[in-house]
Formats: sequence, C-alpha cells, structure tokens
Amino acid sequence: MNTEKFMKNWEKQRKKGKLKFVLIFGLWVSFGSSAGYLLPTLVIGKPANLSTLGIFGGGCVYFIAGFLGGVLGSSIQWNKKEEQYNDLIKK
Repeated sequence: MNTEKFMKNWEKQRKKGKLKFVLIFGLWVSFGSSAGYLLPTLVIGKPANLSTLGIFGGGCVYFIAGFLGGVLGSSIQWNKKEEQYNDLIKK
C-alpha cells in the first residue's frame, strides 16, 4: 500500500477509535474461528477435538478463544499502525 493511501485509510480508522477497531476485529476472528470449527464438524457429524463439550460447546470455546486472540492481535496491529503513521507524519 502506498504512503498516501495508508495515511488516508488510517486517519479514517483512527477517528473511529481504538476500542471499536479492537472489538470489531476480535469479533471477525471469533466468528471465523468458530465457523472453521463448526462447519466441518456439522458436515462430518461429530465434534472434533472438544467432543466432551458437544458441537456447539466446542464452537463456543473457539469463539471465545478467537475473540481473545483477535483482541490481542488487533491491539498489536493498532500500535504498529500508529507508529508507522506517526513516523510518516514526521517526514
């Protein structure tokens, strides 16, 4: 991504705030991870690794783990993009 495009996109994202950025990204990751668990499980017909929790219990575990991972990852991503943005402004 070129510098001008990055700065324009990041300025829009910054206005929405870090909390919104982190929560939305966390939700996307959690839905993706739980869907990645549930869809093959429903097709095969039996739960994969978390069989004692059942199909939807395992999906909930993946949802929560995905959300926590997404929040952590997006917090790191926010800080890196902020640093990159601030470096570009100084130039």
